[in-house]
Amino acid sequence: QIEVDAYVNKTKIGIQDTFEYVLEISGESGSNFKFDFPEFENFRNYGVSTSSSTSVSIVNGKMDRKTTTTYKATMRALKTGKLVIPPVSLKLKGKQYTTKAITMDVVDGSLAQVPPSAKQNNQSNQTGSNLISDNVFIQAEIDNKNPFRNQPVIVSYYLYTKLEISSIDFESEPAFNGFWKENMVIPNRFQYQSVNYNGQRFNRIFLRTISLIPIQAGKLEIPSFNLNVSVRTQARSFFDFGGTQNYNITGTPLQIKVNELPPNPPEGFNNAVGTYDLKSSISTQEMKVGDSFTYTLEISGTGNIEHMEIPVLPEINHLRFYDPEVKTEMKKAANKVTGEKIIKYLVVAQEEGDFEIPPLKFSYFDYNQKKYITKTTKSYPIKVLPGEQQAFVMTGISQKAIGIEGNDIAYIINKPDIKVRIVIFDTFYFWLTVVLGLFSIPVSILFANEKAKLISNEDYLRQKQAAKILKKYLDQAAKAAQRRDMEFYVLAQNGLSSYLADKMRIPRGSSTAELFRELKLYNDNEELSEKVINFFRKCDRIRFMPGDNSGESVEDDYKELRNLVVDINKLKKRGKK
Repeated sequence: QIEVDAYVNKTKIGIQDTFEYVLEISGESGSNFKFDFPEFENFRNYGVSTSSSTSVSIVNGKMDRKTTTTYKATMRALKTGKLVIPPVSLKLKGKQYTTKAITMDVVDGSLAQVPPSAKQNNQSNQTGSNLISDNVFIQAEIDNKNPFRNQPVIVSYYLYTKLEISSIDFESEPAFNGFWKENMVIPNRFQYQSVNYNGQRFNRIFLRTISLIPIQAGKLEIPSFNLNVSVRTQARSFFDFGGTQNYNITGTPLQIKVNELPPNPPEGFNNAVGTYDLKSSISTQEMKVGDSFTYTLEISGTGNIEHMEIPVLPEINHLRFYDPEVKTEMKKAANKVTGEKIIKYLVVAQEEGDFEIPPLKFSYFDYNQKKYITKTTKSYPIKVLPGEQQAFVMTGISQKAIGIEGNDIAYIINKPDIKVRIVIFDTFYFWLTVVLGLFSIPVSILFANEKAKLISNEDYLRQKQAAKILKKYLDQAAKAAQRRDMEFYVLAQNGLSSYLADKMRIPRGSSTAELFRELKLYNDNEELSEKVINFFRKCDRIRFMPGDNSGESVEDDYKELRNLVVDINKLKKRGKK
């Protein structure tokens, strides 16, 4: 006969507490079956251990053998209230067995008691509460509870404890709804600091500092992290070496009020909030028709520099500006986020003449002075000389074709006494010059065609630039992968985004969602599209959920990136063979 039973070690718990759910199968063949432990809605399973035991009894000369298989799961409730663990059904030897449902009463906080054998730090106040939640808890510190929209808010998280902690694990990354989030400081290892908190002595452990940029005004909630903490226990006898007791710790969310920016922003405002400097430069101010130059903007300072929009350049007749290359370098300290955004525009001169790149206005909201500030670049005069090969370039503005190949009729010779001199060139240098000259003709034609394409074909130029930009990012990513540096994922994502945008002829800086949508419309290879999307999601997960990946896998991910680039190069636009 087989018996199936399920029970828990406690039915009233706090939402931060864990409990044990036990499933036992007993009988003569209690261990001769396979069973997959189920998932229960509204409960998180931290792992299942399995054990078996056998008992033998002899009654009136008859031997009875009984085998019991025990499945023990450590679980935690995900919300408060009356929650039901549903019955578990399993089929053994053609017969169906079902356990009873179990009702759990889940309340806020924690009801767990400090174990009597828990080790306390030497300076702790042992006369305080015996609740775990009063002896181990998370506290968040914020630099500003009343920021403006797009103003970075710095939040630092600490673990306060009177008990000796053996390990700390982040269970999951909370959802920071209404914010852009960036990790600023993450310690390589946890260190204790003795502090006085509300008149009691605690050990404080720094967990991490993050920067949150609110993207909407109004009341917003900053969630806390969820930790699994192991408390070290003392030996209770000569044969007991001590151990650990696991607890789930969740902090209290913070409430902030986000102010809207003042109305009527000035010209050149692109949601930049903070304190910034503006610089501009140009690679050359004199060139020939068909040549290109680089116009560079540098924005540096403190604020939402990583998420601000780039300035919009005015249209200039006969100068074509291509989508810029944007590079952002961040310096993250304990209490502020500083950085630099470098924007490089490739410009092609289409017609000879004198032109001017006018001053560019850049406006931002200074939250310290609580007002808008506008800064302006200087103007740059441009002189474009006639080129060796000039072309007509289709743009939205009518332009004239420039350049005369030569006169079609030569002048007439009036003198009749024309002398013909026959010279035989039989030297080696003459024939070498002839051969080199003939060889240079197709090279010159190829060069001329290439230059004409660069001037007149924007898509072709973007393709050429895309390969260079991708190579630069791949070189940097390879170095980061060799160092097993998590910066690899930033470089990989930026390089792949720019490359895909150029290949599919969409603006650089397009959102990830737009990139995915265009990629699926662009090609028929759905498997490759999914690989690219999964790689981007992996980069996001590792960048914004530190601890989710280790350096050992960076090299493998670099190989995956190289394979993706090879496959993307083979992509054909949908409908083309």
